[in-house]
Amino acid sequence: DQKALLLKVRRKFLAAIKENIKLFKGKAKKPYPKREQKVLDKFTLGPVELHKPKKNSIWIRPEENVVKLNFDGASKGNLGLAGGGGILRNNEGDWLFVYVGPLGWQTNNMAEARALLWGVLLAKEKGFKDIQIEGDSLIIINALNNQGSINWPLRNILNDVKETLKYFVKVSYNHTLRQGNKCVDKMANYRALSNDYKIWCKGDDLPMDINETIIRDRGH
Repeated sequence: DQKALLLKVRRKFLAAIKENIKLFKGKAKKPYPKREQKVLDKFTLGPVELHKPKKNSIWIRPEENVVKLNFDGASKGNLGLAGGGGILRNNEGDWLFVYVGPLGWQTNNMAEARALLWGVLLAKEKGFKDIQIEGDSLIIINALNNQGSINWPLRNILNDVKETLKYFVKVSYNHTLRQGNKCVDKMANYRALSNDYKIWCKGDDLPMDINETIIRDRGH
């Protein structure tokens, strides 16, 4: 009898997970009978709350005295020649530093992670203490929050990111849609086929298309 009950529960395993997720949306079905629930409890199938990082469709200025890092990486073919870049801006929407460069032969995720690492190292070098990190890769943002499963090469890069972030006093992460990450998206794709690295400091002349996107962002 116990064996039959276990088989019955096994068939309902996936359904149980789905219903536990629906519980947080007010869509859960009626509870299982007591006997089945006892077996489910042994599998520790409690309610599962999904983490939903805050995400924006437009660029939003950071708080006062906080520098905001937007980063992006792109690979031509998602294992191919990759490029990455980022921008550091203040609460007025003014850009402080912009960086772009080729990243060699990478996947999209590795390109994103390397572009992020470059950005936090630059922010540390320039002496910023409070930083808000924003990107359109949910995999990267979730990994920074210790959520999700990633492969070891990507984990190694992000461990370097986290180690660097220990220098900062205040750190926050935010997921944005691609529309909120337009200027660095252009940088990443442009530099994927380039051979040179570039860092612009405030007061330098930026490429026209990147500068126009930054100007539009300042309106938010």
